[in-house]
Amino acid sequence: MKIDRAGVEQILDLQVNAGRITPQIKEERLREYDAKVQQMTQQQYGDQMQGPQQYGSQIQGPQQGERGSLDNGQPVRYPYIGKSDTEQYLNGIEMVALLGMVAILLKAVADKSTFMLEFIMGLMFAFVSVKIITKDIEKGRKLSYMPVIAGIVGFGMLGLAFYTKYGSAAFKDSVSAHNDLIGSICIIALGAALIIGNLLSKRNSSKVYTVPVQAVCVELKSPAHGSHVPPKLSPVYEYTYNGVTQRSQVGYFSTKGYPRAGETREIFINPERPGGCLDPVMSKSTSFGLAFLGGFFIVMGVLVLILG
Repeated sequence: MKIDRAGVEQILDLQVNAGRITPQIKEERLREYDAKVQQMTQQQYGDQMQGPQQYGSQIQGPQQGERGSLDNGQPVRYPYIGKSDTEQYLNGIEMVALLGMVAILLKAVADKSTFMLEFIMGLMFAFVSVKIITKDIEKGRKLSYMPVIAGIVGFGMLGLAFYTKYGSAAFKDSVSAHNDLIGSICIIALGAALIIGNLLSKRNSSKVYTVPVQAVCVELKSPAHGSHVPPKLSPVYEYTYNGVTQRSQVGYFSTKGYPRAGETREIFINPERPGGCLDPVMSKSTSFGLAFLGGFFIVMGVLVLILG
């Protein structure tokens, strides 16, 4: 279904009212829309329409750092947006699969199924670590030691699960005698991994992004894969550094802590790595959620150990 300019403007107005974009971004998108329509018109009619050609000579198609023009023909230079690593390691389907694994894990704890507990824990660690390592290699990023360690632990637990299932009778009897202890250790390890990984991530970000600037959120972007309730968003900030106006995007999506479009916050940037930034407010909110989840698993593991 094709949408005309009035329809596009209505959609943009809804995004402005919802705090997803600023009026500035709305005008940029409209100019980009006009430029694309003009280009399509020129391609379709060629030299037969002199009017659109003259108007089109004033409005250039969207380019990096220069997109569109004003009605008087003066070019409008939009701030440069550096490349940001906001692509998620797991897409929507994979996130649902991971949540399903967590549900199976909790059921395995309730059923005191040692094999299923070890298998699901190993599968979760192996699955996530392989996705992270593969994505980092594809993007040319430096490998982090955390996913490597998690992968070793995951595949080790998978091996232990199958040995528990198909190993010697003596080994099975030994494992069965310590079901509660093994289950507790697995759950506590998962919670500790979440907390430690979160702390290390915060530490690395604070070392990379060290220069504070006052920035305005001009847009809230959503992931390319799937939809979430509540929505997972990543803010794009506009700021001026050394006389140059730039835009940077937070490197992850979150359901909490993000600003509304038009809100001003102090963020931290790395002038040598444009495109990314650290939002302390959003980072603190996300870190609290991960710490709470990690603490939940640790408490669950302790309860299993005590009640067992």
